[in-house]
Amino acid sequence: MPTGNSKQATAFWLLVALAAFILTAIFVNPFRDNTLDDDWANALTVRHLLDTGTYALNDWAVTDMPFHAYLGAGASLVFGYSPGVLRLVTLFMALVGLVAFYKLAREHDMDSRQAGLLSGIWLASPLLLRSSYTFMTNVTFVALLVLATWLYARGMRTRSMPVMIAASLAAAACILTRPFGIALAAGVLIVWLSDRELRRSLGLLAAGILLPLAASVQQIVTACSGNSWGLQYTRAAEAAYLGVTGHLAANVLWRPSVVILYLALFMLPLAIPAVREFLFSVRAGSQVSARERSIALPVVLAVLLTAVILLGHMVLDTPRMMPYTGWSFEIIKRFKPIGRGLFSVGACIGAVLMLRGIIITRLGRGTWHAAPFAGRLLFATAAVMLLANICFFRFGDEYILAYIPFALITVGYFLRSWISRLTAVTAISSLAVLLCVALWTRGIIAGEEAGWLLGEQVRKQGVPVEAVHGTLNWNCYNGLFNRYLAETNRAPATDLNGFFAWYHAHQLHSQYVVTASPNARSDTSWQRASFALYRDFLLQTQPVYLIRRVH
Repeated sequence: MPTGNSKQATAFWLLVALAAFILTAIFVNPFRDNTLDDDWANALTVRHLLDTGTYALNDWAVTDMPFHAYLGAGASLVFGYSPGVLRLVTLFMALVGLVAFYKLAREHDMDSRQAGLLSGIWLASPLLLRSSYTFMTNVTFVALLVLATWLYARGMRTRSMPVMIAASLAAAACILTRPFGIALAAGVLIVWLSDRELRRSLGLLAAGILLPLAASVQQIVTACSGNSWGLQYTRAAEAAYLGVTGHLAANVLWRPSVVILYLALFMLPLAIPAVREFLFSVRAGSQVSARERSIALPVVLAVLLTAVILLGHMVLDTPRMMPYTGWSFEIIKRFKPIGRGLFSVGACIGAVLMLRGIIITRLGRGTWHAAPFAGRLLFATAAVMLLANICFFRFGDEYILAYIPFALITVGYFLRSWISRLTAVTAISSLAVLLCVALWTRGIIAGEEAGWLLGEQVRKQGVPVEAVHGTLNWNCYNGLFNRYLAETNRAPATDLNGFFAWYHAHQLHSQYVVTASPNARSDTSWQRASFALYRDFLLQTQPVYLIRRVH
């Protein structure tokens, strides 16, 4: 049983992580009534649920998310519906995920300091923090994934039926937030069936797996038969992707490599402990051959990663430098080649050190059964999810978020003694990264809010939304995608390019346009009607303009 001092130490490091979370939220400011990314579709799904009492996935959404929608609807019934309230729902789930991650690290025999520092790195992950201020399913999904994994580990360690039932509820909610959560149910079965002793506990297995299996069946049925435009598009795109065997074969190597490279960037505060551990292992080699072996593994891994990235460029026409895939980190494309090159080299070095830690940790624990249940479950779930990501037609950096718990726990366990020795360095590095990511996130949300407010300004003046070309989020939230489907008689769900071409043509016939450039229209038929100011990543004031067609 923990002593009073150990309980105080546990509370201290957990409170440090929670304080960082709260201060970051205050700085970023989630109280903004605008949507971000594609979460307008999720918000409209919630609004439809509130208006009609029935759940119907928005036509834009490509995966089913009933738990996420009902969670948002429940919060809206209490606090009132708005995009800002839905953002707070995601932020609450991020908080749940943070505490669950700390508990999961403790289940892996890490002390409170090590778990607290890893939780700070988890909080500072760019994708996690940015996604926490949207109503996308990313954070809810990964928070439930971590929560369920911790509860499964605790339930198995204590042989507690109530805890296993709680784990099954969390796992089912995870699956009903994103179909990729099926990997968690598969991971539980893999670990259970591969362990003779666990196979004897059929009661615990039933308590822990029946609900996730039922949720998995429901998601598979919806994916195969759902009639929303987005689900139809997903089925068509998936069939086309699987039909190109060369691309699928190349992705077997390319996608896992990209996951590893991005994970290295997301765990940047571990760079100094990782480098110190590597240098120590090289110097500690008693013989030349031992030192050569210590250096040989990273060299081989670096060559393999570089070769796979070049293979992806030749076969899949992917970039040779960061960003290797799309969505959240497109800003890196604006850097000069030397800047992108430094990002790429840094990611490669980090990936090599991370892979080295995972390999040594796995080999150091001996057989599969020698590893703790939580470690085996994380590994099995990550492996199944990676297979699913390889087979799924769509792949972007946001999908990598789900692998951070596995990588951070595994590498953190490997470096735990160095994390303790370098507490101050690790903590300062985490805070520095957190500050940069918070500035980046705040700038993105503030910029979107400025454009949103200009659209709302003219809408409230009685201007029809069809006459306003605002931000894509504002337009789609106000029915633009539904209008596209109506005008095209529900265009075939085979290609998104048709919608984006239609969207850009919509601008040509608009009476008002929201733009970041005051000279977006150089002819005299347009004049500036209004503007809004926001602070960007560097806290510099930036304008967004509303221009009006005068004749």
